[in-house]
Amino acid sequence: MAGHGDLQEMLRMLTARKASMMAAMGHIKALQAKNLKRRDTGRRERG
Repeated sequence: MAGHGDLQEMLRMLTARKASMMAAMGHIKALQAKNLKRRDTGRRERG
């Protein structure tokens, strides 16, 4: 999972592109949800 510094960097990049803070947070939450789903799927396949 992304560390705190990674999330701060992503927020900085998104807001530099003129995205609002709320939009940037929404993008990050969506990416985190996708990453968690991928990890869960990987665990099920291995087990």
